[in-house]
Amino acid sequence: MSTFNESIVENAALTWFGELGYVIGHGPELAPGEPGSARDSFGAVVLVGRLREAIQRLSAEGYISYTPHIGAVVTRIPLDEVLELLLTHAVLEGTVVRLAAAHISPAMLERLQRIVDEQRVAAGRENAEQFAQLDQQFHNDVMSACPTRALIEVATSVRERIDRQKPFLLLARVPNRLEHATHEHQHLLELLG
Repeated sequence: MSTFNESIVENAALTWFGELGYVIGHGPELAPGEPGSARDSFGAVVLVGRLREAIQRLSAEGYISYTPHIGAVVTRIPLDEVLELLLTHAVLEGTVVRLAAAHISPAMLERLQRIVDEQRVAAGRENAEQFAQLDQQFHNDVMSACPTRALIEVATSVRERIDRQKPFLLLARVPNRLEHATHEHQHLLELLG
């Protein structure tokens, strides 16, 4: 039986906030009297100013909904909005791939094949985090061959909106999803080659 303790939760939270672009501070650097300190004593557990700033930032990024004098709650994205974003992204990405196809070099195809091979290994190990990084790299490389920059910007914007919801979607927990995505990428490479 595995243990679930504060350290596991803390490390997961720090990793998640780091991936969102937050700077992680360490205790000794933030101790009272140090240049980076925001407290006069260790008794000041909650840094109210920073907490307000964080809530405002998370609210602006769509992760939470904040109502003054009531509080903050994690934003729930309606399923129909998620499906709409996924459909929009599929249509845009299909167009990007069609336009990129004529501009993908043999060297790029080799690079994409290496990424797919690494994805296959990550999927076999059920390493969703590594797989997601490789997936992003694969899609970015394919998009880089598209000559229509405006289309890339729109597709990237939609992808970023989807990525913001990934902690809530948990697509990697869908049975065989990683293997299926690897197969899709391999099939795409065969069509491009």
